Amino acid sequence: MARSRDMKLASQLVNVNGNGKLDLKQNIIDYTMDVQANPHEFSRFKGIDVPLKITGPINAPVYALDYNAMVKGKKTEGEKQQALKQELKKQITTILP
Repeated sequence: MARSRDMKLASQLVNVNGNGKLDLKQNIIDYTMDVQANPHEFSRFKGIDVPLKITGPINAPVYALDYNAMVKGKKTEGEKQQALKQELKKQITTILP
């Protein structure tokens, strides 16, 4: 079992912060990551954070948006839906011309 609470990856294209576990005995990965485009290379995407969740078998992991991270702190369903709508709109309008 390997655990990490402070994974950091910085490259020319993306910066990643994350935490999670890798269980070699059970062949499972469970990681959450916050991915941002490198602002020096992609200034247009500055401030866009993409929360990802990687789970499942190590040889066939599932990659998905971490919706729980996107609605963190929101209490009602309406607040959660509004937060998701705003975050997705922000990401789409930043990417599209």
